[in-house]
Amino acid sequence: MRRMRIPAPPRLLGWLAAVLFGGCLFVMAVPGYLLHAKEAELEHRLAEARNRLELVREVSEDAGVSIAEPKLTLRAPRQLFLRPRMPGETRRPSLDVEVSARLEDLDTAENLEDYYCLEEVWDWDDDTESVYEPDCDPYEEGSEIETFFFGSHRFSLPGTYRVWLRLQRSGETVIAGNVVVRIRN
Repeated sequence: MRRMRIPAPPRLLGWLAAVLFGGCLFVMAVPGYLLHAKEAELEHRLAEARNRLELVREVSEDAGVSIAEPKLTLRAPRQLFLRPRMPGETRRPSLDVEVSARLEDLDTAENLEDYYCLEEVWDWDDDTESVYEPDCDPYEEGSEIETFFFGSHRFSLPGTYRVWLRLQRSGETVIAGNVVVRIRN
């Protein structure tokens, strides 16, 4: 059986295609005839996305709503090492991990009262949770809103853990964020 080659326009030969997918940029060599089809499809998707974004902007401007919202950013050490168990030790070594969180862009919130005196629920991804319920006075205009949060947990097994912080009011999550903690031997 003889293979046939489909000629590609000279301007497309040897191009590299860059595709943005899930926030990652993939670069690959693509034969020219495939690139032409993908190029048209990507241009169509980009035009659709621009139209949707423009529609969202128009609707939000008409309603007087800001697109930006407060966000919760968590930080933890990237990689931690668990000391190996020494001969004769009866207990497994453990490691205390501290995670910090910051509530940002509160000035974009529609109602600041929603972010006042929130309950902290830390999920450590090892079947344990830590809960902190603050005791606050009722909200008044100008009340101080907590924007920094800290949690500490003792891990005794190596692994990769996705630590979540959920800030809640009356059992309902107002905002949540997570960070990955890696513990190695």
